[in-house]
Amino acid sequence: MESGPIPPAVLEKRVKTIKRVDYVVKSTYGGQYRVQCFGSTQYGTDSVSSDLDVVIIVCATIHGLAMFTCMVAHSALGPGST
Repeated sequence: MESGPIPPAVLEKRVKTIKRVDYVVKSTYGGQYRVQCFGSTQYGTDSVSSDLDVVIIVCATIHGLAMFTCMVAHSALGPGST
């Protein structure tokens, strides 16, 4: 694992990737879905070669109760997939 600060261009690509995935999920399946990052990138312990861990969360109301369910437990987007 490389150490040192992550270049701004890498951070920008990660943010852009999450936004693109979020857009595709919402435009395909609806606004009740939310894409969120977790893992090393979310906690700031990532490196330049870290993958991007995302989860898709369903936000729904059933009988007046807000329900949040993870639809995809884990999807690792590696450095070459952005």
